[in-house]
Amino acid sequence: MKYLKINVPHVVHEIFSDDEAAIINLKTGNYYSLNPTGADIWAMIEQNLASDEIVEAFSRTFKNKSAVDSVRKFVGELLQEDLVVEIEARRENGSGESNLRYEKADRKFIEPEMEKFGDMQELLLLDPIHDVEETGFPHKKAQKALS
Repeated sequence: MKYLKINVPHVVHEIFSDDEAAIINLKTGNYYSLNPTGADIWAMIEQNLASDEIVEAFSRTFKNKSAVDSVRKFVGELLQEDLVVEIEARRENGSGESNLRYEKADRKFIEPEMEKFGDMQELLLLDPIHDVEETGFPHKKAQKALS
């Protein structure tokens, strides 16, 4: 079984109190917004669950195939965007237990959605710590001439 792990250190994230999540891929400069269902899936990835375990948690709660299919598709999108990676073994600090909020509340299934934004790529890819002379920021390194 393949387990999922957030692609650290390239990915930083936060789940907010309104059950939405924000994710930044520092490698690509793209940032993402997840709706509450997407944030639930993200939280389960934080718990180091396998893709199949996440799907099973939704399957237990929602007895319809379209919910399961949309969760599988969403996990695939997270992998495709390089926000999460598959690993062979569960990390030691991974719980292996789902904490799906739908199981605790009588909520209707909402399709997981991820919005992708690239309008701040240039700013997010700027690396003032490594892209400067010894004198420090804001003095950018001089480009070496190609010979």
